[in-house]
Amino acid sequence: MHRMVSRLAIGLLALASAAAASPPERTAEELTRVVAGLDAAVFDAFNRCSDPAELQRHAGYFAEDVEFYHDHGGVTWTRDDMLARTRDNACGKYRRELVEGSLAVHPIAGFGAIAMGAHRFCEGTGGRCDGLADFVMLWREQDGRWQLTRVLSFGHRAAGTELATMAAQDQAVRRGEPDPSSDQARRHRVLALLAAGEVETPQDKFNAALVLQHTELEFRDGRLASTNPENYLLAHHLFLAAMEGGIGEARPLVAASIDRYLGFTTGVQRYGTNRVIDQDTGEELLLPIDRSVSDEERAKYGVPPLAALLAKWREQPRVGQ
Repeated sequence: MHRMVSRLAIGLLALASAAAASPPERTAEELTRVVAGLDAAVFDAFNRCSDPAELQRHAGYFAEDVEFYHDHGGVTWTRDDMLARTRDNACGKYRRELVEGSLAVHPIAGFGAIAMGAHRFCEGTGGRCDGLADFVMLWREQDGRWQLTRVLSFGHRAAGTELATMAAQDQAVRRGEPDPSSDQARRHRVLALLAAGEVETPQDKFNAALVLQHTELEFRDGRLASTNPENYLLAHHLFLAAMEGGIGEARPLVAASIDRYLGFTTGVQRYGTNRVIDQDTGEELLLPIDRSVSDEERAKYGVPPLAALLAKWREQPRVGQ
């Protein structure tokens, strides 16, 4: 009888321990929030790992027997080996940034979560972000602690090289240099890259928008019209995403692109950035401006106050006036 009680007690203790160790159930939104926070924390330490204390903080997010698979660097089978490579090859040389909107999180019942996404690698603390790669990370939650047990980093490639080349060509043509391609060919290629999900970083989005905003114009009923104004709307959203991603050059173009779209669709621009040439007089005129937009709103995008615009250029009469 004593043995039966002992075995029952041991069994109950084991069940209690298993229950205590099981990760709590979370909604998809809660799990994504938790894993996104972990991703930010582990790579915040990585980005500071030239400091030995930060390298140790980074290490704390990895299990001792973590397996790390890198398409160029090969495999490491332990945390110590992985950290040695990190210390020798990355600390103080590169920082990692998660590509905005790329993180996807999926639960693993009774274990933790899988995180997948794309990240870019930048030189030093403020250098160029020329490297891009995909990742898969396996997070284990145990006794309230999260650690990485498997990491895959693969698909390393130059970030946006083709888009950067097309944007440089686009700007060179605007300066009067010979065009090795055409605006139409560049636009078609940008749209193909967008459809393939290959416009990923803020710089990619900025470069794509530069190309898209240059869509052919033609005269219709004596007025200038765009052959495809939706390109300006798409460029606007790309410039906005680029600006929010830290590309300062995109700020004035957020306003200019939506003005171009509205000017060629409704006939009235929001901010006052777009002008046309009167074909009869040669005078440069502002497209009609929406008076409901405040100067404070204009200032967000570096656009002068309405009075300053009207003091410099006359406004084109609205259609029907």
